[in-house]
Amino acid sequence: MDWTLSDFEFAGALLSGLGLAVWFVVRGPRNLPYRLAVGVAVVAALLMVWVTGAVGIVGSERHAANGLYFLAVGVGLIGAALARFQARGAAFAAGVTALAIAAIGVVAVLVGWGDDGARYPLDVLGGSFLLAAMFAASAWLFAQSVRAQF
Repeated sequence: MDWTLSDFEFAGALLSGLGLAVWFVVRGPRNLPYRLAVGVAVVAALLMVWVTGAVGIVGSERHAANGLYFLAVGVGLIGAALARFQARGAAFAAGVTALAIAAIGVVAVLVGWGDDGARYPLDVLGGSFLLAAMFAASAWLFAQSVRAQF
């Protein structure tokens, strides 16, 4: 693999984001389900960025539909921030993100995006549903953390 300077910058940004998330989890609330929820969401987001940047979920990494995954995760992050990262709002944001990611995969297959892949449509649906399941698990853990507070 021939890495360019921008590849190293991208990897550095990913690792910095991961480090910031780990810092937040360590310094944040002592509620175990909340910490796990943040961890699962961060790993899911990191996996999504890594896969879409390296090979793409829909077709190749250059396919424009891959940007929709970034949009879904970005909207989820904005939703969680607007809820001030409180567990109830974060659960809703992670759940919406899970639904959006699953919908992107289904729409991509229905429209025929990424049909040049070797294992189409299993690669598009599998990647989308794996990420959606991770965000759904994060939403469930956030909801559990609300119950643990009482």
